[in-house]
Amino acid sequence: MKNPVRASTIYSNQGEGQVRHARPTDWLVAMRLHHWIKNTLVFLPLALTPQLFSLQSVVQCLLGFIALGIACSGSYLINDVLDCVADKQHWSKCKRPVASGLISTSSALWVGMGICAVGLLFAVAINGLFAGILAVYIVLSLSYSYYLKTLILLDLVTLASMFTLRITMGAVLIDGAINPWLPVFVFLFFGGLSAAKRTAELAKRTQRGDHSNNRRGYLETDLTMLIPFGISMSMGALIVLGIFLTLVAVPETVYRSPLRLWVSVPFLLVWTLRIWTLATRGALPDDPVFFSLRDPLSLCVGALLGMSILAAHLP
Repeated sequence: MKNPVRASTIYSNQGEGQVRHARPTDWLVAMRLHHWIKNTLVFLPLALTPQLFSLQSVVQCLLGFIALGIACSGSYLINDVLDCVADKQHWSKCKRPVASGLISTSSALWVGMGICAVGLLFAVAINGLFAGILAVYIVLSLSYSYYLKTLILLDLVTLASMFTLRITMGAVLIDGAINPWLPVFVFLFFGGLSAAKRTAELAKRTQRGDHSNNRRGYLETDLTMLIPFGISMSMGALIVLGIFLTLVAVPETVYRSPLRLWVSVPFLLVWTLRIWTLATRGALPDDPVFFSLRDPLSLCVGALLGMSILAAHLP
């Protein structure tokens, strides 16, 4: 029987017997720092209120963003430990530092728990209620990684709920109330994007003839159910956004030029339809966040959305 390869090292292709130990960059990759972009949702309640120009509120949200990012990075390491066996069989996730053996599962687990603790302690120093919601977020994230991701549709509800918790934390940071339309929009919008990601995974599995489910409960035949369900959530989110802009954003006591916010609707519609087109074709990358950060259209839409929100606060 062959001796097992040490989990903390991996053999390189440069020559037999050569090994490469985990580098700091491998840890940074495993912590998925580029996924911190999702945590910018904590700024959304701030951006939609007159407090946008309050230095104290901006600093408070920035500190919360850092605490949330640290905690999320820790949870990603723990997630990679739980998914290690399945990731080894995946066509792209097998390259992750934990799945490839560059980082041992025991090291990733301990470091992940330590990083989560650091994030929580930092959050306590910022705001007690914010720290409590962050603790709920971590528990939900780990529950998703351990079991909930194996349940069809409930996995999408869980992911959408985690995005909604982000804006809840943002509202707590500025001691503001969330308009009811905002969490509904976020839940539907990111639930739809999560469904698009699942659709892309299933489409790729069908194209490759790969019948492994990577700890997901979906079958290739579920595409006929998943696609209309996800598109309905995405379109529902845009309808809710339109209602929000009509009923809430119009009063000039909140925005000085609220009509400028309507620019967001057609751009989000085009971007969402493009994501769904790529997903149904199996052309959407396994990491939609990394794709969005490198995609010129996504970056352009993000910049225009930011400018429309800022312009709505100006005369």
